[in-house]
Amino acid sequence: MTDNISLAVQMDVNPDDLDENGVLKPYRAPEFPPYPTDELETCDEQPSNGDAPPDEEFLSSPRIGWCPSGSVSDGICSPFNNIRTDWMGRYATSNLRVDELILPGTHNAGMDKQASYSNSYDTCQDVSPHSQLQTGIRALDLRVQFFSGYPQGDRRRFAIFHSSNSGRNIEGDVLQAVINLSTAHRNEVVILDFHDFKNFTVAAHRELATVIKNRLGSKLIEPKWKTLVLRQLWALQKTVVIAYNDEQRDPLFWPGVNQRWIGKDRPSSSELKSFIDRVGNETKPDYQLRAIQAHKYTLVYQPDDMSPDVMNWFAAGENNSPIMKFFIINTDWSLRHRFVDNCIYANSLRNRKRASVHWTPNNIPGGMMDDYYHAIVVETSNGNWSSSLFAPSNPPDAATMLIICRAQLQTLLHTSNSDFPNGIITLAQNNVVLFQYTQKKWVLQNTRTYTPNSSGNTVPAPLADEKLIKYQTGDGNWTEHISLPTSAPTYSYVEISSSAGYYSQIHRQSGRRVYRCQRGDKYLFMFNQGVWQPVKPAIHSYGAAQAGAQMADTGTEQTRVHFKDGDWIAQITLPANAWQGDTVTLTSNATYTATVMGTNLESGASVQLRRGDTLHYRYVASIGKWRSWQGLDNE
Repeated sequence: MTDNISLAVQMDVNPDDLDENGVLKPYRAPEFPPYPTDELETCDEQPSNGDAPPDEEFLSSPRIGWCPSGSVSDGICSPFNNIRTDWMGRYATSNLRVDELILPGTHNAGMDKQASYSNSYDTCQDVSPHSQLQTGIRALDLRVQFFSGYPQGDRRRFAIFHSSNSGRNIEGDVLQAVINLSTAHRNEVVILDFHDFKNFTVAAHRELATVIKNRLGSKLIEPKWKTLVLRQLWALQKTVVIAYNDEQRDPLFWPGVNQRWIGKDRPSSSELKSFIDRVGNETKPDYQLRAIQAHKYTLVYQPDDMSPDVMNWFAAGENNSPIMKFFIINTDWSLRHRFVDNCIYANSLRNRKRASVHWTPNNIPGGMMDDYYHAIVVETSNGNWSSSLFAPSNPPDAATMLIICRAQLQTLLHTSNSDFPNGIITLAQNNVVLFQYTQKKWVLQNTRTYTPNSSGNTVPAPLADEKLIKYQTGDGNWTEHISLPTSAPTYSYVEISSSAGYYSQIHRQSGRRVYRCQRGDKYLFMFNQGVWQPVKPAIHSYGAAQAGAQMADTGTEQTRVHFKDGDWIAQITLPANAWQGDTVTLTSNATYTATVMGTNLESGASVQLRRGDTLHYRYVASIGKWRSWQGLDNE
C-alpha cells in the first residue's frame, strides 16, 4: 500500500486522486441534474419583514433551516409565489447595473455536502454550485488551489478549497454549471468571485484565465461594460462577471469583490449584526462589487445555520427594509431559508430607480430617440434599419446609450451634443458603440489613447470592436512624422491631436496630402475603401505677422489669416504650393490697407485688402494657382 499522502505532496496532486498503487485516477466529470421544466413547489407566504431570531448567542451544533409554511428538502426551502430558476429574466431587474443588484451569494460555494469528499468543518452549503444556480443563487464565492502535478488540460489542476479540498474544480463544477444555467435561461447574470488563490504562480494565473475565457467566451461581461444595465447586457448576450482578487487579473476580468467580513470566525450574533448594520450604512462607490459576509462558526467550529438571523437581518418588503442597504450577500447554508426570495422582491423595488428601453429602428419615429430613459439600447438588423438615428438631446445625467448594428446597411448616428469630433458617426455592420451622458454631453466610451512614447510614430490600427482610437502628441512626447495604419476596419476612426510646441506631419498613403498637426490641432480620419479620409481636418488660423509676407503650405485644407491694428503687414503672397481644393481666407479690420500679391493668383493681378474685407481663395492644382471665390463651391 503506497503512502498516498506523502506521494501526493511530491506529485502536487490531491491524495484522493491516487489509487492504492499511487497511480493517478482518471478524472470523472460530475453529473448535473437537469433544469426543471415544471414550476417549483410554492406556498402562499409573502416576503419576510423579519421575525425575531432565537435568543442563543452561541450554539454547540448547527440549527437546521428556517422555512415557515414550507418544507426543506435536501437543504432547499421551498419558495413562496415565484420561480427562482430564471428570476432575473422573469422579474423586474432590467434597469439595474450588475453592481447595483441585490444578489444571493454562497460563501465557499464549492464546499457542499454533495461534493465527493468535503470535510465536515469546511462544508457550509447543502448542494452543488450547479444546484445553487438552479435554485436562484447568483454569486459564487470561490477559493482556488493550483495543483501542478496533473497534466495540462486536466480539470483538477484548479481545485476548490477552503482549509481542505472538496473534490470540486473550477472548470467541471463551476464553469460548466454557469454554462448550464446560461443555456437554459439566457438572461440570468452570475458573478464568479475568485477571492483566494493557493499555490499559484504567474503562469498558473494565466492558465486559469485561459480556461475561463475559452469556456465562457462571449458571455463574459468585461469591465468596459460596467455602466450598462441588465437590459443592455442581455442585448449583448453577456451574462457572466469574473471578479478576480489578484494583481495578475486578466484585462477581461473585474477587480475582486470587496468582501466585508467581520474579521473573526466566532462572533456573537449581536456582534455580527452590529457589523452588518455598519456596512449597510456605508456608501458604496459606483461600479464596485461589494459583498457582506453574513456567516460565522459555532463554538465547535461548524458553519452556523443562521437562517432566522438571515431572514431577519435582510428582511424585504418596503423601500426602507433592511435588505435594501446591501448588494451581494454571502451566507452559509444559503438555501435552507427564503433569502433568495427576499432578494428577488428587493430587486423589484430597487429596479424602479431608473427607466430603460430596448428599441429597434421601427420603434423610433424619424430616428429621434426620446429623452426620458436612463439606459437605451438600439439594435438594427436587416429589415429593421434606419439610415439615420438621432441621440437624445437632453437625457438624464449619466444616461447610457448602446447601439448594436447587425444590419448590412450603414446608419448615421447624429450626436450633436457629444465629444465625437464630427458629431456624426457612420455605423457599419457588427459595430457596437456605447455613449454615456456626462456634463450635458454624450461621451463615447471605451476609446484607447496612444502617444509617440507608447506606440512609436505609427498609429496602431483600431481593433474590430473599436470605433475610435486617439493619438496625442505633447512636449516630451512628440514625433516629427505620424503614420496612419495601412489598414483598419471599414468606418473606423482615428483622432490625432497635439499640445506640442513642435508640429508633426501626418502621413496617410503615398501620393495623398500630408497634414501638419500643430499645437491645438485636432484631426479626425475615417477608414473607407482602403483610404484614410479626412472627416474633420484642423483649421489653421494666423495673425498677419505670423502668416508672413510669403505664406508657406499651411498643411491643412482651410487656412485663415486676419489683419488688425498691431498685427498687420503691407503685403502677403499666397503659398506657392498647395493641394487641390485647399482654401485661404483673408480678413481685415486694420486701419491700413494691405496688398495680396498677384504672384500666385490665377488672375496674376494684385488685390487690395481693406478694413472690413473678406477675400476667399481656392487652390487649383491643374494650373498651380489660387482662384478667387465667394465661399461657395462652384468647381
